[in-house]
Amino acid sequence: MPSASKVDDDDDERRPLLSSSSPSVAQNEVVDDGNDDDDDDSAGSSFSCRRCVSTYVPIEPLLLGYAFARVIIIVLTGFYFFDEASRWYGDPSMSSLNPCGTNQSAGGHAADQTRAENVQKEALQLTMVGSFSVYMTAVLPALFIGPLTDRIGRRLGFALPVLGVVLRGIVFLLVLGTGANVYFIYIGTVLEGLGGGFGTLLMTSFSAAADVTKPGRQRALRICIIEAVQVLGSALAGFIAGQWRRVNYTQPLMLAAAVGVLTLMFALWAMPETLSPPPPPPPQDLPLPELKTQQPQVRRKLDGRVSIRISLGAGRGTVESTLTSR
Repeated sequence: MPSASKVDDDDDERRPLLSSSSPSVAQNEVVDDGNDDDDDDSAGSSFSCRRCVSTYVPIEPLLLGYAFARVIIIVLTGFYFFDEASRWYGDPSMSSLNPCGTNQSAGGHAADQTRAENVQKEALQLTMVGSFSVYMTAVLPALFIGPLTDRIGRRLGFALPVLGVVLRGIVFLLVLGTGANVYFIYIGTVLEGLGGGFGTLLMTSFSAAADVTKPGRQRALRICIIEAVQVLGSALAGFIAGQWRRVNYTQPLMLAAAVGVLTLMFALWAMPETLSPPPPPPPQDLPLPELKTQQPQVRRKLDGRVSIRISLGAGRGTVESTLTSR
């Protein structure tokens, strides 16, 4: 009568290798990634937080510097257009924003009023062309810069608009210093548009905020703060430019150019990158017909048994069977 151990050995030899009931790791194992914060907000339950960073990303200071420098240049450009248009009509008093001129007689008042209307029309036309040259030029670069920031990082979307503002300020300073024709200012407006303009930087700011926040209250609050900082910087710049313009144009323009250069340096070297590289693609499951290409791992034990271990591929687990050598 065969012993019990011999019967067990015979059963091991007849048992197929793939009949193991080893549970699959991918089916039964629950991976805990430690992101308990994802359950705090129902809107962010399906959001992958692989790009979230724990440190503060200074989007607001960069946007503040950009808005401050940009609005100073815009306000001073409008005043400068008005002054140049008044000189075209031969009335220096128009540069002091006195639409009635110095002649207060009946006939003189009518002539000054006509001259004031012409100056306003010329200044408005110059301003309109300047705004058109900025925004229309910025349309095409914005269409390319936006997708590029999703591929190579947000720093490009911050640096190019700031660089455009700096170049516009430098061109304005050159026009003032050389006394060149007022139309040369449009070179600066076109350069600002080629950098993407305000729309590109605001788009990049919102994208960076989305990189470092989760959907819901946290992201909404961060976007509101970004908008508030932009409005605050623009209002402060408009007030300073309007008051400082009474002295001259050069000093506030130099301030705007200096702030723009500092903001550009901050965007290039101090602004952390919020866009992380995409995760590697998940490993492909090994089809069952390809199991023959896998080399089985054979382990010989001291008692004469041979253990054969075959890997079924990623997510399928392994099968191990023990044979008894004769």
